[in-house]
Amino acid sequence: MPTGVYKRKKMPLKERRRRNAERTRRLYAESPEYRRQQKNNKLMKTYGITIEQYEYWSQAFDGVCHICENPCPSGRMLAVDHEHDSKLVRGLLCINCNKGIGNFKDNPELLVKAIEYLNNFKEIKTEVYNALDEIKESEGVFTQRQD
Repeated sequence: MPTGVYKRKKMPLKERRRRNAERTRRLYAESPEYRRQQKNNKLMKTYGITIEQYEYWSQAFDGVCHICENPCPSGRMLAVDHEHDSKLVRGLLCINCNKGIGNFKDNPELLVKAIEYLNNFKEIKTEVYNALDEIKESEGVFTQRQD
C-alpha cells in the first residue's frame, strides 16, 4: 500500500477537516476564480441560475435593491429573493429588504397590515396614551403627557 494513502487514513478526522478548511480558506482568499466558482455553484444548486445570469440581472437594475432602490448597505452582493415553495426567483434585494420580507413570511396580508399600522401611527399613539391615562387614573396616579 502506498505510504501517502496510509498516512492519510491514519490522520485523525478532526485533523483532516482542519486541513481541508484551511486549504479552502486559503483558496477563497487568494483566488477570485475560486470564489466565483463557489458562488456559481451555490446559485445553481439553490436557485437554478448561473453567476452570469445573476450579474446580468444585477446590471440591468444598476446593482440596486428592487424594493428600496439602494445598494446593499452591508457591501455584500444583493440577495436572490425567491418564492419558497417553487424556488422561483423574484428579484435581487438588499439584506434589509430581504430580511423584512422574510420576517413577514412572504405574506402580503401581513405587509398590508404593517403599512396600515405605520400610516395610522398618530391615531394609534393617541389611543395608547388615552388607555394608559385611564389605567393611571384608576390606580390613583395621574401624570400629564406631553404631545
